[in-house]
Amino acid sequence: MTSTSRLVAPLLALGLVAGSQALTLTGLNGFPTDTQGNWKIGWYNTYGPDGGKNGYVTMGSATGSFLNSGNSSTTQISVNLNTPGRYRFYAFFDGQEMGVGRETWGLNLFFDGDNQNPKISAFGSRQNQGDSSPGFQANSGMTLNLSAGQNVPGSGKLVYQSGGREVRLAEFATTNDIFALDRVNNFSLGASGRNDHVAVIALDVVPEPGTMAALGLGGAALLRRRRRRSKG
Repeated sequence: MTSTSRLVAPLLALGLVAGSQALTLTGLNGFPTDTQGNWKIGWYNTYGPDGGKNGYVTMGSATGSFLNSGNSSTTQISVNLNTPGRYRFYAFFDGQEMGVGRETWGLNLFFDGDNQNPKISAFGSRQNQGDSSPGFQANSGMTLNLSAGQNVPGSGKLVYQSGGREVRLAEFATTNDIFALDRVNNFSLGASGRNDHVAVIALDVVPEPGTMAALGLGGAALLRRRRRRSKG
Protein backbone atom coordinates (compact mmCIF):
# COMPACT_ATOMS: atom_id res chain seq x y z
CA MET A 1 0.00 0.00 0.00
CA THR A 2 1.36 3.45 -0.93
CA SER A 3 1.73 6.27 1.62
CA THR A 4 -1.21 8.06 -0.03
CA SER A 5 -3.40 4.97 0.31
CA ARG A 6 -2.42 4.61 3.98
CA LEU A 7 -3.60 8.18 4.54
CA VAL A 8 -6.84 8.02 2.55
CA ALA A 9 -8.14 4.63 3.69
CA PRO A 10 -8.71 5.57 7.38
CA LEU A 11 -10.41 8.81 6.32
CA LEU A 12 -12.75 6.90 4.03
CA ALA A 13 -13.50 4.51 6.87
CA LEU A 14 -14.42 7.42 9.12
CA GLY A 15 -16.72 8.80 6.45
CA LEU A 16 -18.41 5.45 5.88
CA VAL A 17 -19.04 4.96 9.59
CA ALA A 18 -20.48 8.45 9.95
CA GLY A 19 -22.69 8.06 6.87
CA SER A 20 -23.86 4.49 7.41
CA GLN A 21 -27.32 5.51 8.60
CA ALA A 22 -29.79 6.27 5.82
CA LEU A 23 -31.23 9.77 5.58
CA THR A 24 -34.63 9.90 3.90
CA LEU A 25 -37.35 12.51 3.41
CA THR A 26 -40.54 10.53 4.07
CA GLY A 27 -43.27 13.15 4.26
CA LEU A 28 -44.38 16.75 4.12
CA ASN A 29 -47.47 18.74 4.90
CA GLY A 30 -48.46 22.34 4.36
CA PHE A 31 -51.20 24.45 5.92
CA PRO A 32 -52.37 28.03 6.47
CA THR A 33 -51.17 29.53 9.76
CA ASP A 34 -51.70 32.65 11.84
CA THR A 35 -48.88 35.16 12.11
CA GLN A 36 -47.25 33.11 14.88
CA GLY A 37 -47.16 29.90 12.82
CA ASN A 38 -50.12 28.14 14.47
CA TRP A 39 -52.26 25.96 12.19
CA LYS A 40 -55.55 27.63 11.19
CA ILE A 41 -57.56 25.59 8.69
CA GLY A 42 -57.13 22.89 6.06
CA TRP A 43 -53.94 21.17 4.96
CA TYR A 44 -52.30 19.14 2.23
CA ASN A 45 -49.95 16.23 2.82
CA THR A 46 -48.25 13.15 1.38
CA TYR A 47 -49.96 10.77 3.77
CA GLY A 48 -52.90 9.52 1.71
CA PRO A 49 -56.55 9.18 2.73
CA ASP A 50 -57.48 11.65 5.45
CA GLY A 51 -59.56 14.80 5.84
CA GLY A 52 -57.24 17.08 3.89
CA LYS A 53 -56.05 17.35 0.33
CA ASN A 54 -53.17 15.31 -1.00
CA GLY A 55 -49.86 16.88 -1.88
CA TYR A 56 -48.12 15.60 -4.99
CA VAL A 57 -44.41 16.21 -5.33
CA THR A 58 -41.99 16.69 -8.21
CA MET A 59 -38.23 16.96 -7.84
CA GLY A 60 -35.93 19.29 -9.74
CA SER A 61 -38.58 20.93 -11.92
CA ALA A 62 -42.19 22.06 -11.55
CA THR A 63 -42.99 20.25 -14.79
CA GLY A 64 -41.14 17.05 -13.94
CA SER A 65 -42.54 13.62 -13.12
CA PHE A 66 -44.38 13.17 -9.84
CA LEU A 67 -42.82 11.11 -7.07
CA ASN A 68 -46.25 10.02 -5.80
CA SER A 69 -49.85 9.63 -6.92
CA GLY A 70 -53.31 8.46 -5.91
CA ASN A 71 -55.02 8.45 -2.51
CA SER A 72 -53.44 5.52 -0.71
CA SER A 73 -49.93 4.34 0.11
CA THR A 74 -48.91 5.62 -3.34
CA THR A 75 -49.34 9.16 -1.98
CA GLN A 76 -46.35 8.64 0.29
CA ILE A 77 -42.85 9.73 -0.64
CA SER A 78 -39.39 8.37 0.15
CA VAL A 79 -36.43 10.41 -1.10
CA ASN A 80 -32.87 9.32 -0.32
CA LEU A 81 -30.82 12.34 0.82
CA ASN A 82 -27.55 10.56 1.52
CA THR A 83 -25.63 12.38 -1.22
CA PRO A 84 -24.61 15.95 -0.30
CA GLY A 85 -26.05 18.68 -2.53
CA ARG A 86 -29.19 20.73 -3.14
CA TYR A 87 -32.56 19.01 -3.55
CA ARG A 88 -35.41 21.11 -4.98
CA PHE A 89 -39.04 20.01 -4.62
CA TYR A 90 -42.37 21.36 -5.86
CA ALA A 91 -45.40 20.26 -3.81
CA PHE A 92 -48.74 20.63 -5.64
CA PHE A 93 -52.30 20.55 -4.41
CA ASP A 94 -55.49 21.45 -6.17
CA GLY A 95 -57.04 24.86 -6.02
CA GLN A 96 -56.35 28.51 -5.47
CA GLU A 97 -55.93 28.33 -1.72
CA MET A 98 -54.42 31.77 -1.21
CA GLY A 99 -57.45 33.93 -0.41
CA VAL A 100 -58.23 36.11 2.58
CA GLY A 101 -57.23 34.42 5.83
CA ARG A 102 -54.60 32.29 4.12
CA GLU A 103 -51.84 34.82 3.65
CA THR A 104 -49.36 32.86 5.78
CA TRP A 105 -48.37 29.25 5.20
CA GLY A 106 -46.57 26.62 7.24
CA LEU A 107 -44.49 23.61 6.22
CA ASN A 108 -43.55 20.49 8.18
CA LEU A 109 -40.95 18.02 6.89
CA PHE A 110 -40.74 14.45 8.20
CA PHE A 111 -37.69 12.22 7.95
CA ASP A 112 -36.74 8.57 8.37
CA GLY A 113 -40.30 7.31 8.83
CA ASP A 114 -41.21 9.41 11.89
CA ASN A 115 -44.65 10.68 10.86
CA GLN A 116 -45.46 12.15 14.26
CA ASN A 117 -42.68 14.65 14.90
CA PRO A 118 -41.63 17.14 12.21
CA LYS A 119 -37.88 17.65 12.15
CA ILE A 120 -37.98 20.88 10.10
CA SER A 121 -40.83 23.38 10.51
CA ALA A 122 -41.17 26.77 8.82
CA PHE A 123 -43.76 29.40 8.04
CA GLY A 124 -43.87 32.55 5.94
CA SER A 125 -46.01 34.82 3.80
CA ARG A 126 -47.36 33.57 0.49
CA GLN A 127 -45.68 34.74 -2.70
CA ASN A 128 -47.62 36.36 -5.53
CA GLN A 129 -46.68 37.27 -9.08
CA GLY A 130 -44.10 40.04 -9.03
CA ASP A 131 -43.24 39.63 -5.34
CA SER A 132 -39.68 39.26 -4.20
CA SER A 133 -38.98 36.17 -2.12
CA PRO A 134 -41.26 36.48 0.94
CA GLY A 135 -38.83 34.82 3.34
CA PHE A 136 -39.60 32.29 6.07
CA GLN A 137 -38.63 31.42 9.62
CA ALA A 138 -38.51 28.41 11.92
CA ASN A 139 -41.89 27.47 13.35
CA SER A 140 -42.47 26.33 16.93
CA GLY A 141 -46.21 27.01 16.83
CA MET A 142 -48.93 24.35 17.14
CA THR A 143 -48.97 22.46 13.86
CA LEU A 144 -49.98 19.03 12.48
CA ASN A 145 -48.37 15.62 12.29
CA LEU A 146 -48.07 14.05 8.84
CA SER A 147 -51.55 12.48 8.83
CA ALA A 148 -53.07 15.63 10.41
CA GLY A 149 -54.57 13.31 13.01
CA GLN A 150 -52.95 15.15 15.89
CA ASN A 151 -51.78 18.64 16.75
CA VAL A 152 -48.05 18.68 17.43
CA PRO A 153 -45.61 21.52 18.06
CA GLY A 154 -43.44 22.57 15.17
CA SER A 155 -39.81 21.62 15.55
CA GLY A 156 -38.67 25.24 15.78
CA LYS A 157 -35.74 24.28 13.55
CA LEU A 158 -34.69 24.74 9.94
CA VAL A 159 -31.93 22.12 10.26
CA TYR A 160 -32.06 18.35 10.84
CA GLN A 161 -29.01 16.20 11.57
CA SER A 162 -28.87 12.44 11.11
CA GLY A 163 -26.34 9.81 10.11
CA GLY A 164 -23.42 12.22 9.77
CA ARG A 165 -25.35 14.58 7.49
CA GLU A 166 -27.15 17.87 8.00
CA VAL A 167 -30.29 18.92 6.10
CA ARG A 168 -30.97 22.65 5.87
CA LEU A 169 -34.16 24.26 4.57
CA ALA A 170 -32.75 26.76 2.07
CA GLU A 171 -35.97 27.90 0.35
CA PHE A 172 -39.70 27.81 1.09
CA ALA A 173 -42.46 29.78 -0.60
CA THR A 174 -46.06 29.13 -1.63
CA THR A 175 -47.79 30.40 -4.76
CA ASN A 176 -50.60 29.58 -7.17
CA ASP A 177 -50.07 32.17 -9.86
CA ILE A 178 -46.35 32.14 -10.64
CA PHE A 179 -46.36 28.75 -12.33
CA ALA A 180 -50.01 28.82 -13.55
CA LEU A 181 -50.06 25.02 -13.71
CA ASP A 182 -53.01 22.65 -13.45
CA ARG A 183 -51.50 19.22 -12.85
CA VAL A 184 -53.43 17.72 -9.90
CA ASN A 185 -56.88 17.14 -8.43
CA ASN A 186 -57.64 16.95 -4.73
CA PHE A 187 -56.90 13.23 -4.58
CA SER A 188 -55.28 12.26 -7.89
CA LEU A 189 -53.03 13.44 -10.67
CA GLY A 190 -54.63 15.23 -13.62
CA ALA A 191 -56.13 18.60 -14.49
CA SER A 192 -59.05 19.99 -12.49
CA GLY A 193 -59.76 23.21 -14.37
CA ARG A 194 -58.04 25.55 -11.92
CA ASN A 195 -54.46 26.43 -11.13
CA ASP A 196 -52.69 24.42 -8.47
CA HIS A 197 -51.26 25.77 -5.28
CA VAL A 198 -47.50 25.09 -5.35
CA ALA A 199 -44.99 25.06 -2.50
CA VAL A 200 -41.37 25.51 -3.56
CA ILE A 201 -38.92 23.76 -1.23
CA ALA A 202 -35.13 23.52 -1.43
CA LEU A 203 -33.01 21.41 0.92
CA ASP A 204 -29.24 21.57 1.22
CA VAL A 205 -27.55 18.39 2.48
CA VAL A 206 -24.03 18.71 3.87
CA PRO A 207 -21.81 16.70 6.23
CA GLU A 208 -22.48 17.44 9.90
CA PRO A 209 -19.96 19.89 11.37
CA GLY A 210 -18.88 17.25 13.90
CA THR A 211 -18.21 14.75 11.13
CA MET A 212 -16.04 17.21 9.23
CA ALA A 213 -14.16 18.07 12.42
CA ALA A 214 -13.52 14.38 13.12
CA LEU A 215 -12.26 13.84 9.59
CA GLY A 216 -10.02 16.88 9.92
CA LEU A 217 -8.57 15.69 13.22
CA GLY A 218 -8.05 12.20 11.85
CA GLY A 219 -6.28 13.56 8.80
CA ALA A 220 -4.04 15.81 10.91
CA ALA A 221 -3.12 12.90 13.18
CA LEU A 222 -2.24 10.70 10.21
CA LEU A 223 -0.09 13.42 8.68
CA ARG A 224 1.80 13.89 11.94
CA ARG A 225 2.38 10.14 12.15
CA ARG A 226 3.73 10.07 8.59
CA ARG A 227 6.12 12.91 9.33
CA ARG A 228 7.45 11.23 12.46
CA ARG A 229 8.02 8.01 10.53
CA SER A 230 9.80 9.80 7.70
CA LYS A 231 12.16 11.42 10.20
CA GLY A 232 12.82 8.18 12.07
